[in-house]
Amino acid sequence: LFLLSAPALIYLIFLILHYLEFGVFFFAEHLNYITIDSSKILYKFNSATSTLFLAHGRNVIFFISLVVLIILLFRKRSIDYKRFLFISLAIIISYLIFTILNFFTYRYVFPVMGIVLLASLVLIQQLKINYQAVNIASIACILSISAYYSATKRGQGDADLGYTQFLEVHQQ
Repeated sequence: LFLLSAPALIYLIFLILHYLEFGVFFFAEHLNYITIDSSKILYKFNSATSTLFLAHGRNVIFFISLVVLIILLFRKRSIDYKRFLFISLAIIISYLIFTILNFFTYRYVFPVMGIVLLASLVLIQQLKINYQAVNIASIACILSISAYYSATKRGQGDADLGYTQFLEVHQQ
C-alpha cells in the first residue's frame, strides 16, 4: 500500500514546496493544459497507450503477455507474482489517468514503461515450456524485435528511440 501511495506523497510534497516558494500550488500557465473534454481525453489516451504498449516493437511483448495471461487463466493455474502484477497495473492505470488529464507529450509515459515491460516479462516467463532452449529463443526473439525497431525506425520526436540521427554534434 505504501508503494502505491509513494508517488502521490512525493507529488504532495512537491506541491507544498512549490507553494512555499511561489505562493501558488500550480503554475498559472499550466492550468490551461488540464482538460476534461472527452475528445481530447480520448486522443491523449490513444496516444499514451499506443506509445506505451505498441510503439517500437512493444506490441509484440504486449500481445504475447496478453496471450500468456489468457492461457494461464484458461488452464486455471495460479499466477506467480500476482501481488506485483496488481500493483503494477494500479500504478499504470493511475499514471495514465494523471497523464491524460494533464498536458501530454509522448516522453511523459517513459517513467512507467519499465514497469510495463517488467510486468509483461513476468507474465511471459510463467508460460513454462519444458525445453529451456525454446524459452531462451522466445525471449531472444522478443527482445530482438524491440531492438530492431529501436535501431531502424527513425523519427524526430523527443520520445522516439531513434532520434539521434537528427542531432548534430560539433567537435571543436
